[in-house]
Amino acid sequence: MKRWIFFIALLFCTLSFASTSTKFFGYLRTGVGFNSKGGDQECFYNNGTIGNEFRLGNECNMYSELGAQSYHLGSQKNKDDPFFKSTINFAFSMPGHKMFEVFDSNDVKMWMSEGYVEAGGFGDLPLTYWVGKKYYYSNDVHMNDWNHYSNTQGMGGGVGNIPLLSGKLAVALMREIGDKKSSSGTHGLALWDARLTDIKITDNQSLHFWVGIGSSPKGTASNTFYKRGFGTIFGAKHRYEFRKGFNEFSMMRGSGILHTLGLDGDSAPEKDVSRQDDAYRLRFVEQATLRLSSRVSFHFATSFELRYSGAHTTKWYNVGIRPMYFFTDHYQVLAELGHSWIKDNSEVNPDGSTLGGRRLTRVTLASQVSVGKGIWGRPVIRLFYTMSFWNDANKASIGATDKAPTYASSNHGSAYGIQGELWF
Repeated sequence: MKRWIFFIALLFCTLSFASTSTKFFGYLRTGVGFNSKGGDQECFYNNGTIGNEFRLGNECNMYSELGAQSYHLGSQKNKDDPFFKSTINFAFSMPGHKMFEVFDSNDVKMWMSEGYVEAGGFGDLPLTYWVGKKYYYSNDVHMNDWNHYSNTQGMGGGVGNIPLLSGKLAVALMREIGDKKSSSGTHGLALWDARLTDIKITDNQSLHFWVGIGSSPKGTASNTFYKRGFGTIFGAKHRYEFRKGFNEFSMMRGSGILHTLGLDGDSAPEKDVSRQDDAYRLRFVEQATLRLSSRVSFHFATSFELRYSGAHTTKWYNVGIRPMYFFTDHYQVLAELGHSWIKDNSEVNPDGSTLGGRRLTRVTLASQVSVGKGIWGRPVIRLFYTMSFWNDANKASIGATDKAPTYASSNHGSAYGIQGELWF
């Protein structure tokens, strides 16, 4: 592990000296927490949902990112000039249980989350070009820690900033390589991705469209035949921006190898076994951030998703709100209230009957000191108290040994603690 740390430090130093302009960026979420019985904090999740719904007070690990972006030609200040830049970003995740936590263990991890080169602005063309590993998505639902739209981050390359209609077109090839091999070599998913963004309806409203076609090769291995994978993605988003916030509605549908709306479809589906060709996912997301007055702001989000795996159906919806009140520029109080419901018709009780919908409701109260006034102000240091409630159908899932075993026989649980969060 010492070699990794030395390599990262040397890499960042090299980037600083090798380019005319280097900036560092990062994220950190850290803290300490207790459960209501005095033990270590345990977090409550509605299994099968995506992200971390109503995340305030429900984050049990320490997570950070540290990256550097270097301009080898041009600078960040003059974005219309020709440029060449490189970006490297490392992510770290650990329980935060002690001073010295050893990397490469099951709970302490480090990985390169981004590493790409980007250029553009050459000649009379506004085009940009990139290749590498990249966070290739638009915005997220912050309250749920969920990259919900056009989230195909990973390895790839593409061309962007192509003028089309009144917006900008970006096209990319993204790849996700699996671990199965056949007569075609190592199987992987290839996605041809196209995004048309910022089509102006009015000065404050815009439309965004997303289309993707995915595939994987066929092949044979011993007595196993892998059929060719194929799938599509279609998405659309309407964004309304105003002086005191924004409102956004998005919808998308993925099918076949792209039924997860990402790059994690099965790239080696077995003939006469896999039902992936029939699978699909339909998703709707509505979110808003609004400043009601000089002292009150809030986040709001709700979503609905219908999934069909080719064999069974899953329905999921959630709704949540995070209001915030500003006493001064630096002292604030906030709350978060959310409800989640998911029903997978393949889940059954021990007697064979259908399990039914699993519910989770969370209420969190917090006070915080912030670097400045505003709902997006960071860094912050906050005190929080959170309570979660769930129905009988959710007992086994939430009380699993890797989640919240202390509350395995209960329908509710709570936690309190201190948390710090920043980005730069």
